[in-house]
Amino acid sequence: MIVDNSCYLESIRSYELNLAMGYMPKGARILEIGAGAGWQAKMLAEHGYWVKAIDVQSSRYLPYTVFPVQFYDGYTIPFANDTFDIVFSSNVLEHIPHLVDFQDEIKRVLKPGGLAVHVIPTSTWRLWTSLTHYIYIVKLIFRALKYSIFKIFTQENFAYMTAKRLPLVRLVCIMLWPHRHGEHGGSLSELYLFSRYGWKRLFKQGGWAIKYTRYTSIFYTGNAIFHHNLSLKVRASLSCILGSSTNIFCLHDTSKIIK
Repeated sequence: MIVDNSCYLESIRSYELNLAMGYMPKGARILEIGAGAGWQAKMLAEHGYWVKAIDVQSSRYLPYTVFPVQFYDGYTIPFANDTFDIVFSSNVLEHIPHLVDFQDEIKRVLKPGGLAVHVIPTSTWRLWTSLTHYIYIVKLIFRALKYSIFKIFTQENFAYMTAKRLPLVRLVCIMLWPHRHGEHGGSLSELYLFSRYGWKRLFKQGGWAIKYTRYTSIFYTGNAIFHHNLSLKVRASLSCILGSSTNIFCLHDTSKIIK
């Protein structure tokens, strides 16, 4: 989240990125897809990588840019064939409607022997985000009582609702039942789609071979419950009991393997 949750999310994303960098050779040419404000791209550049970052112009994070982020149409990556050693994404793939076809674009810009490294949500994240949905709604109600309904529904978390002028019935439904996070299925089917098996199936459909996969061993939910009050150390301990909220997949295109 951009305002209230910025430090909370940055600490988690930095933790995940540090793990993902373990699969990235030093000095590699990296493309980050869905870079948002570009602070992960900035972090990669500070670690000595040659980095390009892209995102769609409608991204809500772009007003907070800290690294050059190039606009693209969401379909065609604006770089030549065989340009990058690594294509990286962080919690982005689930938001791409045409994900199966888009994987061909990722493979196109990868060099022979290049890798796609993706940080993606797990079914654990989906489960606990659903279970904490009503706690989140209660928190919103208390905020509404303290500030006003108008201010709550113009905050970033509900900006997309007002931007799309969703009818009142739709808003009520969203509050009563956890809505989907990504662009496919619903909150229930995402339990499968975000599972390790679900992601493996998707990547195999896209023509990838899975080189490495690992859980990040950190726990959090999409509702930012106790977001500022739990340290990374506590979240790592919670993941041992409640499960890891994200997974890292490292993929290579078998058609470009250097023999």
